[in-house]
Amino acid sequence: MSVSKQKEVPTEVPTEVPTEVPTEVPTEVPTEVPTEVPSETAQVHQVEEQPHIELMKKLENESMEKLEALKNDNTTNIPLDKALENIMQSGADEFEKQTGRKMTYGEMRDMYG
Repeated sequence: MSVSKQKEVPTEVPTEVPTEVPTEVPTEVPTEVPTEVPSETAQVHQVEEQPHIELMKKLENESMEKLEALKNDNTTNIPLDKALENIMQSGADEFEKQTGRKMTYGEMRDMYG
């Protein structure tokens, strides 16, 4: 009969356990969060945007009129895609002339889809 040796398992448990647990919880939490835009800033922003919206509507209507004329014109030798680019570019040029800046991508999408 063979006797197998058993491995010794350490029986000592570390006795140093941290006894101090932080019990304080910060009680001061900032409760004021600015949610309103100062009225002066809002008014300036609204005044700046209004003329651009009107200009964009005007340019969009002009572009639609040019597109309708292009559809009805059977005598043009310009390819349709090039004619559409010309219409859109003339609107972008007019926008830049009126506002002093180029159109944003969002403004182009609003006007031309």
